[in-house]
Amino acid sequence: MKKLIISADDFGYSESVNQAIILAHREGILTSASLMVTGEALESAIQLAKENPRLAVGLHLVLICGKSVLPHSEIPDLVNTDKNFSNSPTLAGMQYYFDGNSRVQLEMEIKAQFQKFKETGLICVYVDSHLHMHINPTILDILLRVGKEFGVTAIRIPADDLALALQFDKSHYISKRTHHLIFNRLSWQAKQKAKSVGFRFTDKVYGLYQTGDMNSSYTEHLLRHLSEGISEIYYHPDFNSWYDFNQKTGDSSENDLHLASSLIKREEGKGCNMPNTELKALLDPQIKQFITQNGIDLITYKDL
Repeated sequence: MKKLIISADDFGYSESVNQAIILAHREGILTSASLMVTGEALESAIQLAKENPRLAVGLHLVLICGKSVLPHSEIPDLVNTDKNFSNSPTLAGMQYYFDGNSRVQLEMEIKAQFQKFKETGLICVYVDSHLHMHINPTILDILLRVGKEFGVTAIRIPADDLALALQFDKSHYISKRTHHLIFNRLSWQAKQKAKSVGFRFTDKVYGLYQTGDMNSSYTEHLLRHLSEGISEIYYHPDFNSWYDFNQKTGDSSENDLHLASSLIKREEGKGCNMPNTELKALLDPQIKQFITQNGIDLITYKDL
């Protein structure tokens, strides 16, 4: 039996991301979304999640390229005075591994992000992180411990299939191979640790080698070669500049969704492509039909 989680990252990052996620859930194939509790559009994301209870929501932990919950005064080794983390995963990862003070502050911040999620009133179904920083062994140890304290025992571990990705597109070969060398080992170790403390995860996670361009063709390619068992495909849907939701004046979210849907149909009628190919893939009726016809069961982390 093939079971599949279709998820979106960065819920709460911006209003355009929020609306793209909800549209993909209501009219497309999206089953899950991971929430950035320090995102600029957090309150909107919370409200939209409550209006769409079938959407499973997890925590998108931010420890790189984003803002913290705690102020600089409490975690001075992790963020600047504007509460911004480093933009370098490599340097941050080394710091977190070698510096004891940073590890203490990391645990404080991770707990703060879990607590902020809890205060939303939503149920945290799973956890992942921005740029997959959570499979860094130092962060993972803290995350597994803190996650259990908050009752979260499902985690994304990005174990992708390089051969399948290269079969579709051999461009950026060196970059993809480098990602494989790093993530394959870390993901294997993460699975052993997660399993030993009772965390659940999928057999495969697709999206690492095509991040930013998870288009309809690649999605269909993955679905045609989907392994037996439980898989996840993750996306980053957004409207980008195609429609600026942040400039709306008094429109309800329901009106936003109707407008977005009509704009999609209008632009496609002109033969134009949407700027964000990942949202287009999630709404593609042929993809939806393929899933149905091939008996692929769409689930969430709650169903593991």
